[in-house]
Amino acid sequence: MKQQIFKNRWLNDLKLAVLNEDLNSLIKLNSSLPKEFKSSEELQEALALTKEALEFVSKAKNELSKEMSKLKKISNYL
Repeated sequence: MKQQIFKNRWLNDLKLAVLNEDLNSLIKLNSSLPKEFKSSEELQEALALTKEALEFVSKAKNELSKEMSKLKKISNYL
């Protein structure tokens, strides 16, 4: 029972982190990933949310890379 509550809470927290694009929460949730899911529906939901999280992280990484490139150009100019 406790493990099922943890999984439901984990899925809900993952939904919120993806919705809010909260990178810190996504990192924390990644370290507490449940080992198994009770149903295939839970597994499919976790998979879909994980894919969305990966898309967000990839987008954030690309944006950070662009900003760092801009800063490097500015520092070279100075």
